[in-house]
Amino acid sequence: MDLDRDKIEELVRSLFVVEMDYVDHEPAVAVEYLPDDMSVKEKARKHREFLEEAKQDYLDMLAADDFRRMVCDVDGLLHFEDIPPESIDHECEEFHDLCRAVARGHLAAVKARLARVTEGDFDYMPSDPLLAQCNEKPLRSSLTQSPDSTAIRAERPMTVLIKAFLDEERASGIKEKSVGEKATALNWLVDCYGEVKNVGSFSKSDVVEFKDVIGNLWPKWSTRPQTRDLPIRVAAAWCAGNTDERQKRDILNAKRLKPIEQFFDWAAKNAYVPEDFNPARGVSFTVSSRERKTRKRDAFTTDQLNRIFSSVAFTGCRSQSRWKEPGDHSFKAYRRSGHNFRFWAVLLALFSGARRGEFAVLTVDDIFQDEDVWCIRVSDIDDADTGESDGRSLKNDQSRRVVPLHPQIIAMGFLEYVAAVRADGQKRLFSNSAEAMGKWMRNLLDAVGITSKRVSPLHGFRHSFEEAAFRSIRDEALRSALTGREDPSSARAYRTPRAPELFEAIKTIEYPGLDLSHLI
Repeated sequence: MDLDRDKIEELVRSLFVVEMDYVDHEPAVAVEYLPDDMSVKEKARKHREFLEEAKQDYLDMLAADDFRRMVCDVDGLLHFEDIPPESIDHECEEFHDLCRAVARGHLAAVKARLARVTEGDFDYMPSDPLLAQCNEKPLRSSLTQSPDSTAIRAERPMTVLIKAFLDEERASGIKEKSVGEKATALNWLVDCYGEVKNVGSFSKSDVVEFKDVIGNLWPKWSTRPQTRDLPIRVAAAWCAGNTDERQKRDILNAKRLKPIEQFFDWAAKNAYVPEDFNPARGVSFTVSSRERKTRKRDAFTTDQLNRIFSSVAFTGCRSQSRWKEPGDHSFKAYRRSGHNFRFWAVLLALFSGARRGEFAVLTVDDIFQDEDVWCIRVSDIDDADTGESDGRSLKNDQSRRVVPLHPQIIAMGFLEYVAAVRADGQKRLFSNSAEAMGKWMRNLLDAVGITSKRVSPLHGFRHSFEEAAFRSIRDEALRSALTGREDPSSARAYRTPRAPELFEAIKTIEYPGLDLSHLI
C-alpha cells in the first residue's frame, strides 16, 4: 500500500480524534493505573507528572528524528484502520514520515490532556499545521458525541467548575474572605471524594457522608501537626479516635455545608447539571437552641467598659510598646505610625457601632459635614469623586451608610485628630490593619482581666452600641440606618434619614455608669 501525504494526514487525524475521545472520558479513568492506596491528591500529582514526561518524550523523539519506539503504535494504528502492517515496508521513507506524524499527533493529544488537568481548558485546539483541519470540526467521533450538551458539561471535573464558581463569586463583589471560606469548603469536598469525581455524579448520600466526615474534625485540623498532612477522611478518623474536640456545628453549617449547596445551585444555573439537581440541599447539622445561645456574642458590661477606659492604655502609658505600664505617653494625640487606633478606633466603635473592617479603612475624606452635621462615611468607595474602591469591601449593601459623629467623640477632640492627619499629608486615619487592631484589643482585654470568649474584642463595642441604640431610639428605621442593619420594617426602602435626623437620634445614645470624663 502506498503512503502518500494525504493518507498519512488522514491516519493521524483519525488517531487524534480517537485520542480526544479518550480525553473526554479522562476524568473517570485518569488515575486508574496508580496504586489504590495512594491518596487522590497524590494520584493527581503523579498523573500530571506522567503527562509532562510523555510530552517531553515526544518532543525528544521529534528533535532527534528517531521514531523506533513509535513502530508498535503505528502498527496498532494501521490495524485500527484495517490496513495490514506487513503490507507496508517499515524501512521506507513514507513509513518514517508516518511515524513522525503519529508522534506529532500523540504530542498534540498529550498537550490537550495537560490543558485540561492543569488549566481547565476543555476547548484546546492543536496548533500543529498537520492537525489544522481538526480545528474546523468536532474533535469527538460520532460514536462518542453526546447530543445533550449539558451532559458533556457535567463531565467536567469538580476542580474546573469550582474555579469558575469562585471566579464568578469574586466578580460579583463578594469579599475575598468569604470567597476563601467557600473555597475551603469545596476543597474539603474534593479532598473527600477526589478530583476525578464529576459534579453530576454526586448524590445526597455523598453529601451526608461528607457531613459525617467533617463532623469528626477538630478545629484547625489542617494546620495541626497531627493531622495537617493527612487526607480529610484519614484526619477525621484520627480525630474521632484521639480527641473529643469538635468544630462548632453551626459554623460547619454556615461555612462548610452552605457553600456546597450554593455551588450546586450555581452548577444547575449554568447547565452543568439538571435544573432541579442539588444533592446538598437540606443537608445540615442539627443545632440546639442551647448551642446557639452559647455562640451568641455579648456586649460589654458597664463594669468592663470602665475597666477598659480606665486602663493605662487610655490614661497614659510608658510607650507604644510598653502600653501596659503607667506613664505619660498618649495614643490620643496624632503621631505618624503612632498606633492611634488604640484610642480613637475603640471609641469610634463604641459611639458609632462601626465594624472593625469599616473604621480600619477610614480616610480623612470620610469625615465630612452634611447639612452642618459632622459625619462618618462608611462606604466601599475610597474616593467619592472617582468612585474607586482601593480594595475596600463591606459586609452587605446595608453597611453602606452615613453616621453622624456622637457629641462625646467631638468633645474628646476627634476632629482635631482628623485635622492633624490631614495636615501631615496622610490619607488613612489609622495606619494599622484591622487584624492588628483586633489582636491588640484582645491583648488589652486580657490585660484588664476580661477573658470571656463570649465578648469579641472589637465587635463587642458594636454590640454595646446596638444595645444602647435599642434602649434610646424607638424608630427602627433610624436604628437600622445608624448600625448598617437591614430594616425589618422595610422603611429604609422608602426613605433615607437625613443627617440632622440621625444626629438627633445618635446623641441620645448613652452608657449609664460609664465615666469617660478623663478622656475629654
